[in-house]
Amino acid sequence: MEILSRQYDQIERGERPLTTITSVLMINGGYFADAHSHPIMTTPLLKTRLGKMGVRIAQHSRPAFDMMLKGLWSKAYDVSPQELGEVHNAISRYNGAVFMSNAAGFVDEHKKNAERWDLKRLFEALAPIMDFCIAGSTEDPFEHKQITKARERLGRLGLDIRMFPGGHMTTSEHPDLIADLIIQLMNLN
Repeated sequence: MEILSRQYDQIERGERPLTTITSVLMINGGYFADAHSHPIMTTPLLKTRLGKMGVRIAQHSRPAFDMMLKGLWSKAYDVSPQELGEVHNAISRYNGAVFMSNAAGFVDEHKKNAERWDLKRLFEALAPIMDFCIAGSTEDPFEHKQITKARERLGRLGLDIRMFPGGHMTTSEHPDLIADLIIQLMNLN
């Protein structure tokens, strides 16, 4: 949202953006500051002392890390130890698992920048010059209200809204569907 806001700012000032965004695809994102819906045992817990302690343990303990992240996938998806290992290896580099507690403040940051990062404002301003598509997951326990709000606020304005099966990690559960959508969106340009 900040990158889109910066491009919009440049255009408003009559500047030509150094990097021109022509298409936007956002998946399972926080599109509206008033629509975050994280269960208490997730993002809100990560911001507490208990959450900070939990991520320090998860940084060095694969079982603790796996337990912490397993809920990102849908219940029907049997996430493999190899997949969890790949996520662990990516996140735990440079003390990254510990950072998860700090990153949980993104909801507060979004609320602080609610007007600037509002998808409706950005869509209305930028849709004439770029393609927008947002996607959600049918079993996303974290951002499920975001798609509902997007339909209410932007559906009649023509925002392309897609739904994928799976949990918050639908990109892992159904990479083929995501890849097909990306190819489809690229062919629109």
